[in-house]
Amino acid sequence: MNCKIFHCITLILSFFIFFQSCHSSSSKKSEQQGEIKAEDSRGKMVSLPQEAKRVIVLFEPSLDEIYMLHAEDKVVGIPQQVFQNEDKFEFYAKLDERIKNKTIATPTFGGGSSNIETIVGLQPDLAIVYEQNIETIQQLEELNIPVFTVSSLSQDKIYKELLGMGTLLEKKTTCRESGFLCKS
Repeated sequence: MNCKIFHCITLILSFFIFFQSCHSSSSKKSEQQGEIKAEDSRGKMVSLPQEAKRVIVLFEPSLDEIYMLHAEDKVVGIPQQVFQNEDKFEFYAKLDERIKNKTIATPTFGGGSSNIETIVGLQPDLAIVYEQNIETIQQLEELNIPVFTVSSLSQDKIYKELLGMGTLLEKKTTCRESGFLCKS
C-alpha cells in the first residue's frame, strides 16, 4: 500500500511540475514576444503584444508629447481642432508634412466627439484619449482597440503619462534622454 501512495504522490507531483513548466514557458513566450505594458491615468494597465505602430491621438496636448518622443511617424489620426486653430496648425505644419497638407485623418468632430467608424477604419494599435472622454473610451475598448488615457492634471502626471506613452511606442529611451521632459 505504501508503494501505491508513493506512486500516486509521484504522479501528482509530476503533473504539478509539468503544469508549472507549461505555465512558466507560456509567460516567458509572452515576454519574448515583446508584450509591452504601461499604466494610464485611470490606473489601468494597458498591454500591447508589441510596440504601437498605428496611433490615434484624440487629445491635442498628447500630440505634443508624441512629437517630443519622436514618434510622429506612428500617428495616423489627430484631433480636428489642430486644423481649426490657426496657431496650432502653424506649429504642427512645421513638424509634419501630413498636417501641413491636411492629409492626416481627423476622426473627431470639432474635437468634441469622436467618429468611431473612422477610428476603426484607421486600424489603430493604440488610441490616446483624454480620461474624461468616457463614452469614446468605452466604445473603443468594446471594439478591442487599446486605449491609453491621459489627464495632464499635474506636472508629475504628465511625466508619468509621457513615460507610459514612450513605453507603448518603444520610445522610452528618447524620453529618458530628454531629461528635462521625463523623470526616471
